[in-house]
Amino acid sequence: MQPLNVPRNTQWGIANDINDLGVTVGEVDIVQRRGKNLIGHDYFAYQWQADGTSIDLITQIDSGSGWERLSRGDQINNNGVVAGKGVYGERDLAFIMTPKE
Repeated sequence: MQPLNVPRNTQWGIANDINDLGVTVGEVDIVQRRGKNLIGHDYFAYQWQADGTSIDLITQIDSGSGWERLSRGDQINNNGVVAGKGVYGERDLAFIMTPKE
C-alpha cells in the first residue's frame, strides 16, 4: 500500500479506479482559505501515475475547450481513457477524456 500525493491544502483525496498499468484516477478536495478563514472547497479530477506523480486532469486539455473544471475522475481503462464529471458552461456534465497519442 502507498499513499497518493495530493496538492497542498488538500482536505481529502479519493482514488476511484485503477487500471492494469497502475494508473489511478479520482478526486481531491482543495480547501480555499483567506488567511486562517475557510472560504470554500474546490473539487478537482486527478490522475496518479504508477510512480506516484499526480496530474490535475484539467491541465491535460485545451484551455479554450469550454470545460471550467474537471471535478472527478471515475474510471480509467488500460488505454488511459478517463470517464468522469466536470463543469462545462455552468452545468455539471460527464466527460470522456482520451489521451493524445
